Order: sequence, then structure tokens, then C-alpha cells
Amino acid sequence: MEIERWEPWRELAALHQEVNSLFDRFFNRVSQRQTARSINFAPPVDIYETETEIVVRVALPGVIEEDIDVELKGDTLIIRGECDCPLDAKEGGYYHQEWRYGQFERTIVLPTKVQNVENLDFGDAIKATLTNGVLEIRAPKS
Repeated sequence: MEIERWEPWRELAALHQEVNSLFDRFFNRVSQRQTARSINFAPPVDIYETETEIVVRVALPGVIEEDIDVELKGDTLIIRGECDCPLDAKEGGYYHQEWRYGQFERTIVLPTKVQNVENLDFGDAIKATLTNGVLEIRAPKS
């Protein structure tokens, strides 16, 4: 008969995983009930500057260009839109869900002044492109 060594840390890690799983399932159900009510999430952003412009990169996987609205009010950039849930995901039940669907909004106070867009065409002053699920906004510094 082989003696098995008791490893309390392994048992603690298994308990930790099980508790995390319970919380994930609970909060997933709560968030699914809230989806029809309001803004569901704020997408993650990176903001950096070059010598001539401020660059904002926003992670928006699965969002199409027509569902995104970008607005500049003074020194505040507002990005809003909607990410639709795929039809096949709506029909079945999730085992695990981390992606967010529904309406999103992100408000960013820019770290430095950008060119006055009132005197310029928005497309000439600020460039916004969506490539492979990443929205990149480039605003020239003033």
C-alpha cells in the first residue's frame, strides 16, 4: 500500500477555484438581468502621446464601425456605441461568459489640448479608424 502525502495547499487551491466559480456564475446571472437597463460596460483604453498628437486606443472586439459614435466636447472625448450579442449565443446558455455585450460608453479627459475642431472638419482634425477590433483615435495637439 502506497502512502499518499497530504498537501493542504492543493486542497486550499481547489477550494479557492470552486468559490471563484460560484461567484462567477452568480454575478453572470445578475449582469444578464441588468443588460436591458443601461450602459453595460466601459471598454478598456490606452492613451499616449507623440510629438504631434494624442492617441487613444479602445478595445472593441466584435463591434462594427456603424455602431460606434465618437464625440469631442472641449477637452473631453466621448466614445459610445453598442456591441450585439451573436445570435447563436442568444439561443443557448453560457457555461462561462467574460465578454460584455450591449451599450458601452467611455468618457476620457484628454491630457493636453487638441486642435480646435470648431474651425476644422472633424475628419481633418481627428482621425478615427477601426482595425481588428481596436478603435484608434488620433487628435492633433494644439
